[in-house]
Amino acid sequence: MKGEQELGNTIHREIKNTPTKAFISVKEAKLSDGGQYILLLKNPGGEKTVQLNVVVLDKPGEPQGPLVVTGITKDRCCLAWKPPLQDGGSKICHYIVERRETSRLIWTVVEQKVENICLKVTKLLEGNEYIFRVRAVNQFGVGAPLESPAVIIKDPYMLPGSPKNLEVSNIKKDSMVLTWEAPSEDGGSPVTGYIIEKHDKEGVRWTRCNRQTVTDLSFKVKGLLESHNYEFRVAAENSVGVGEPSSPTVFYKALDPIFRPGPPHNPRVTDTTRTSVFLSWGKPISDGGCEIQGYIVECCSTTAEAPAAEGAATDTVVEEWIMCTPATGVKKTKFEVANLKENQAYKFRVCAINKVGVGEHADVAGIVVAKDRADEPDLDIDPELRKIVTIKAGASLRLFIPIKGRPTPTIKWDKDEAPLKESAQVEITSSYTLLVIDKMSRNDSGKYTVSAENSSGTKSAFVVVRVLDTPSAPVNLKVKEITNQSVTLEWEPPLLDGGSKIKNYIVEKRESTRYVHVIDSTKTSITVSWGKPLSDGGSVIQGYIVEVCKAEEEEWTMVTPPTGLRVNKYEITKLTEGQEYKIQVCALNKLGVGEPAVLSGTAKPEERVEPPEIHLDSELRKGIVLKAGGSVRINIPFKGRPTPEIKWTKDDGNLTEKPVVEKAHNFTQLSIDSCDRSDSGKYTLTLTNSSGTVSEVVSVKILDAPGAPQNLVVKEIRKDSVTLAWDAPLIDGGAKIKNYVIDKRESTRKAYANVSTKCTKTTFKVENLIEGAMYYFRVMAENEYGIGPAVETKTASKASEVPLPVGKAFLTDVTKSSVSLAWEKPQQDGGSRIAGYLIEMQPKGTDKWGVATNTKTCEGTVTGLTAGTEYLFRIIAYNEKGKSEPKALAAPVIATDMTMEPSIKIPFNTYSVLAGKDLKLDFPVLGKPKPKVTWAKDGQPLKVTSRMNIKSTKTTTGIEITEACKEDFGKYTITAANTTGTTAEDVSVIILDKPGPPKGPIKIVEVSNTFVHLSWDPPEYTGGCQVKNYIVEKRDTTSTTWQTVTTQLARTAFKVSKLKTGSEYQFRIIAENRYGKGAPLDSKAIVVQYPFKPPGPPGTPHVKSATKEMMIIEWNEPVNDGGSPVIGYHLESKERSSILWSKLNKTLITDTQFKIMGFTVSGLTQDESYEFRVYAKNAVGSVSNPSLIAGPVTCVDACGEHIIQNYMDIY
Repeated sequence: MKGEQELGNTIHREIKNTPTKAFISVKEAKLSDGGQYILLLKNPGGEKTVQLNVVVLDKPGEPQGPLVVTGITKDRCCLAWKPPLQDGGSKICHYIVERRETSRLIWTVVEQKVENICLKVTKLLEGNEYIFRVRAVNQFGVGAPLESPAVIIKDPYMLPGSPKNLEVSNIKKDSMVLTWEAPSEDGGSPVTGYIIEKHDKEGVRWTRCNRQTVTDLSFKVKGLLESHNYEFRVAAENSVGVGEPSSPTVFYKALDPIFRPGPPHNPRVTDTTRTSVFLSWGKPISDGGCEIQGYIVECCSTTAEAPAAEGAATDTVVEEWIMCTPATGVKKTKFEVANLKENQAYKFRVCAINKVGVGEHADVAGIVVAKDRADEPDLDIDPELRKIVTIKAGASLRLFIPIKGRPTPTIKWDKDEAPLKESAQVEITSSYTLLVIDKMSRNDSGKYTVSAENSSGTKSAFVVVRVLDTPSAPVNLKVKEITNQSVTLEWEPPLLDGGSKIKNYIVEKRESTRYVHVIDSTKTSITVSWGKPLSDGGSVIQGYIVEVCKAEEEEWTMVTPPTGLRVNKYEITKLTEGQEYKIQVCALNKLGVGEPAVLSGTAKPEERVEPPEIHLDSELRKGIVLKAGGSVRINIPFKGRPTPEIKWTKDDGNLTEKPVVEKAHNFTQLSIDSCDRSDSGKYTLTLTNSSGTVSEVVSVKILDAPGAPQNLVVKEIRKDSVTLAWDAPLIDGGAKIKNYVIDKRESTRKAYANVSTKCTKTTFKVENLIEGAMYYFRVMAENEYGIGPAVETKTASKASEVPLPVGKAFLTDVTKSSVSLAWEKPQQDGGSRIAGYLIEMQPKGTDKWGVATNTKTCEGTVTGLTAGTEYLFRIIAYNEKGKSEPKALAAPVIATDMTMEPSIKIPFNTYSVLAGKDLKLDFPVLGKPKPKVTWAKDGQPLKVTSRMNIKSTKTTTGIEITEACKEDFGKYTITAANTTGTTAEDVSVIILDKPGPPKGPIKIVEVSNTFVHLSWDPPEYTGGCQVKNYIVEKRDTTSTTWQTVTTQLARTAFKVSKLKTGSEYQFRIIAENRYGKGAPLDSKAIVVQYPFKPPGPPGTPHVKSATKEMMIIEWNEPVNDGGSPVIGYHLESKERSSILWSKLNKTLITDTQFKIMGFTVSGLTQDESYEFRVYAKNAVGSVSNPSLIAGPVTCVDACGEHIIQNYMDIY
């Protein structure tokens, strides 16, 4: 058994059993004979099976099917199969994969060794049908193949559809945003991206916008040109390719959107009075895309009076809004609304204006009552003053504190909760208070408190001042252990260390003396000071008494109160100017008046003069640096007698109106609010009085964008470039200039276009200019704070240069006193119109060129020459930019009468003109003596008609053709002749018109039963340009209507098909060029039928043999087959006495003889006489005329000769 099948004997297999053995023999073993064999042994005692495995070593079987084809695309697919069930007793080494096209029988190896049971097949042809097969290979050979069904290679997917709902938004001058929806059909493959294209209305091509694949449904198109119109379209892309684009959008103009501005920001009331309200606001967040031109303030009063109590105003119905500002608005962001009614409640609102119109208003919050405002005092302490103020001794202290409050608060200063010393100077205004202490000393250290008080409240602040000075005197100095040679001193540290640790003490001694000093004087007073007495007499000094007397007298007068003075300084007044006085001072204690200290010498009351002195703070000497928008306060104390004149200057020039200068008798202050780059510079304070002049400089640096560059000039102007040069800005904005921004604009445009933003030098070459165009240029400097204002060229510069030299120069005439020259225009005019030409000459033997004449045309005559003298000539072209290089005549010229062979200057050999238009031709004719000129056309003298006219002058000849037509087409010959010779030139004139009819006749190349093949020759007259195409038309001769067969035929032959067999047609051909359709060329009438004729009649049939039962008829082929091979014959017979012919053959007779059976086939009757005739038929289907009639013939055995009647039936 093999498997479950019991085996038997076959041709190849023999089974033999004996009592002791079982045999199976397989001859010529095949692969199918391998497998498991089972031997079943059975007897009454039981049964037993034996299994045998037989391996047939052979080629492997075919792989297990099916051969699966998957992953089909336009050029590849994947194959998969299973290993064969029978491996041929050997391991499968590999597989061989082959393919063939279904239209071919040859198999092509795809892969020779495939070790896997799958393969990716590539490089297939799209649209072709393939069959694949796989064969397994082992060590014994290649097995049987497994074939796949036929597979057509094509992409399983399709191109995606078009995106939908393409919209354009967020339009700006250089960008737009596109959004769209995904296509409704993705072609079976997911959309991998989108391709966006744009089309400039001024261009003709669509250009791609995205370099990388866009996967989103939106895209921002950048790099657009301002004011250009664009349309857009989007196409989807999948694995197959790019689908059809969406419908293009309408054209959108690349401009920043302009609309009304938004509401001003945070309008608020900054102050009120009984008759006015002060408002301020910020710029709108949105300016509407253009500059804010101004602001309009409106107010509306309520119908009821506002209560006097603050906060009691309530909203009332608005009656009418009144414009408070001019109709054009105000430029600033603040405004005072005046002429209001006291205690009246008002509402206010502010609107911004741009060139589009008035924007949305912003309301001032709440209701505003016109009344004087009561504000609590406020002290605006500078943050620097909140720290400990450290100052050196001898310097001046300036504490400047702005104050606020309404009504104006009362200001009070104190030091360490005690009144200020008398030398302290306090200045109080409505907006600030200033404390000035000159010559600070250690005693001036402490806490200075300023208090502001009004009816609304009180506010105070303090400033801690530390004076860097020598320490104060030690305290409690005691003398101990006094001897005749020494004393021992003892003391305590000073109460004030001068702001620094005590390093050491200095001990001094002096003999007991006292001094009185004069410290100041005027015309009527003397100020003296003194020191404390060395001994207070054991009692506290209660005061000092000052006495005076005239120098020439001895009578002392007390000028102080009897109780004395508590201070060590006193001004003695009411003195006589110029009088000398003696002065003494006495100390007073409870025991009485002490010994006086007398002023050394005398003192005279006289006006003292002190030169001005400026006390400039060390920080101001370093300079002031701040960002744009900040405020500057330069406060400088000074002294001088008389009070000096104060003058502020900036950079050695007068101040502008922006800085505010305050002047006092001992200080001055310069204030600048909202600083910008123009406020940078050196500010000089100059003090002048009768004793002298002094100046100090304070540098102010504003960190801002730089100022405008200086001295912009245009140099080296060329036809396509210019070079700009400028100086650096005077103000660099406090930072190094990084680069310059260069812009250009054509004089016909309003917008500037950027040229460069990376220029680091103060020169730049602007290239790629349009020749002859007028340009303005501007340059802006840039630093780390931004781009500064621009400096522009005041006048437009034309992109031009001096012209090129003139072209070929030649001599046209020479006489004894004149020379005539002509030349060709320069190839380039340098971008500026040629203004004229200079002819310069140089007599032989000299080195100097002189201008001989000036002309505006390309010819000129130099007169006044000396006969027989040799001259050199040259021509110079010039335009507004200057002169070109000179072009010299090739050879010197001698002033003498000359002869010249005639010549005709023909610029072009061919001239074209539209039909119906006028043509005028003029050509220079040279020669001496004057040549005679004649014209000819196509070899015949030119006839002058009403349309054709010949015009000649001394130097030119020409023709004028009015309303040119194709008869004017041809070759014109101009002949010029004089005594020295003859010359001729040919000129072709082409009339641009519709073409003439094609050259006939129309040739009939071939005619069949359904088509006609036509050919023709091109028109003799093509209309001056190439024939674009031919139009073929047809008509049935039974109709007058022409039908178009084709309109875009480029050849001169055409096969007209789908014609009706047997109909008669006429055809016509029309040539067409760019100017229209020409006249038609008609064909003769043509009948649509086969071109073959019926064959000729066959030869006369004769009876080859005859019996009573049968007859054999034989004949010859026709002499003429009608142009188509004879495919068979028809044989007819009739009884001699009958007129009716009967067909003998049922099918076409292909031979030239036919056997007739008497009683079985055709019903011939024995002993009856018959006549015969034959027809021939060719491949076209036409039947010939019958042959001559054979017979009569009688159906009898052993017939003798038959008599054949020689006549033909005529059909």
